[in-house]
Amino acid sequence: YFTVLSLKGNIIFQLMHSYCREFNALIKADSSGSDFTSKRNELYDELKSLLHPVKEDYIEKAIVKLKYDNTPLMRYVFSEIEEECLAGPNFGMNEDRVSIEHIIPQKPAAYWNFSQDAIKKSNLNKIGNLALIEEALNGQADDFLFKDKLPAYEQSSFKLINGSENNDDLFSSSKWDFKHKGKSNINKLVDVIDERSKHIIDKYVYKHFYEDWINTL
Repeated sequence: YFTVLSLKGNIIFQLMHSYCREFNALIKADSSGSDFTSKRNELYDELKSLLHPVKEDYIEKAIVKLKYDNTPLMRYVFSEIEEECLAGPNFGMNEDRVSIEHIIPQKPAAYWNFSQDAIKKSNLNKIGNLALIEEALNGQADDFLFKDKLPAYEQSSFKLINGSENNDDLFSSSKWDFKHKGKSNINKLVDVIDERSKHIIDKYVYKHFYEDWINTL
């Protein structure tokens, strides 16, 4: 939450310390259970008032923050989505077994019919162009075109990449495979990446890391 919104945690820590003092005072006074419950509810209400991002603002900032450049963060975010939101694999993030796949490769090579310099690396590293996949399957997918990667993707246990996440409109060959060079082609690919980025952040990241969490308070 703080990573995505670039917020400092000091105000939250100060709030917690303040309430800790009040809880300690209740303990010393041997106060009733209802007093503790009331004080806890006050704390939760203050937390909710402080932690209330505008959803659209959260999504835009998350697109900027959640990138391949921060691999440990991306592994954590994807593993939370897979295990907590999609009930996918629970074998952990073993470096020898799992890697982050770029749908459009970082080095497109001849298969994608455009040069590495034609599309910004920052676009290729967005969450919408990424997914977890088993290391062996990542090797099979190689830098091939999307349609040629699909057999490897379909074998994966990870639902964001094997097609079972049920967002076919965002994850289909008709959207990801382009056979002609040109700037308009590159712009379409960037649009697809941005569209999938917003989908993942809206449906999973915002819901899991904010809505579901704040609703437990």
